[in-house]
Amino acid sequence: MGLDHGLKQEIYVKNWSYETKENGGKPKHEVVYNGKKIDAYAILMELFTWRKENHFHKWFVDNVQGGTDECQDSHVSGRNLLELYEVCNKVLLIMNGAIKDDNIRKDFPENPDYFEFKEDINEHIHGLLPRQAGFFFGNSSMVYDKWYYDSILDFIEGIDKLKKLCKYDDLSDFSYTYWSSW
Repeated sequence: MGLDHGLKQEIYVKNWSYETKENGGKPKHEVVYNGKKIDAYAILMELFTWRKENHFHKWFVDNVQGGTDECQDSHVSGRNLLELYEVCNKVLLIMNGAIKDDNIRKDFPENPDYFEFKEDINEHIHGLLPRQAGFFFGNSSMVYDKWYYDSILDFIEGIDKLKKLCKYDDLSDFSYTYWSSW
């Protein structure tokens, strides 16, 4: 129970050329399900799966779903992803500066790798990509920490990989869908 959410990407392959003279007119790729060949028209992949990363959920609700949060699947454009990528890079810049300047709390003996950002840093982060409270939505405090930091890094790295895969700068090679459940 709790907030589960993610981003799927889909690419349509129906119009791909499967046959060539070189291979005798046979399909280059075959999709097999339950021992039978089937025609595939799309490939669906999970780009991100999150558990209680409520800052991403809030961003998608506010910027893609028009403020309506009913666990609906919603189309996300490549430009939407690039907007969130830009926000995450701004947040990362603030957080990396705080880490470099030792503007973090590290006094957690039970978990020496854990840290939290200090109050003035939290206010800057909160203004860009705030957490969202909700029923079993995870940490909704305004104290941003290592887990928040790691989720931002993971998102940026995922989009960096996607950018290398895409032919178009606006990431329009794929169709994207945001989904959520709680």
